[in-house]
Amino acid sequence: MHDDYLTNPKTYMALEQLFIDAFMKIISTRKNQEEYTAPFYRTTYNNGQPFGDANPIFSARNAKRKKIIRIIIDEDESEISTAYKNTEHGFETIVFGGISNLPELIASLDKWAKQP
Repeated sequence: MHDDYLTNPKTYMALEQLFIDAFMKIISTRKNQEEYTAPFYRTTYNNGQPFGDANPIFSARNAKRKKIIRIIIDEDESEISTAYKNTEHGFETIVFGGISNLPELIASLDKWAKQP
């Protein structure tokens, strides 16, 4: 369904929205919703055109806990992998996967939001 995300702007926007909707659903049950900024990283050029490269397809930050998640979709990935790094904005979790891993990528948002 989302296989043409790199060549079809409508598919790309739908994919971004899929992650935004999933994240909003995840945090809607929490009492600390105001701590989150999503998307956190800017994914457009100055003229408003989206980068469209899915790096990241979604990002969020919890300002109080100083943690960030970045979801990157790579067309060559068929498995989920995770990397971590300290940034000036907080501790970042970077989750990589392919289109075939959408359920796992979305599940990583829930796992991240539940971490202290």
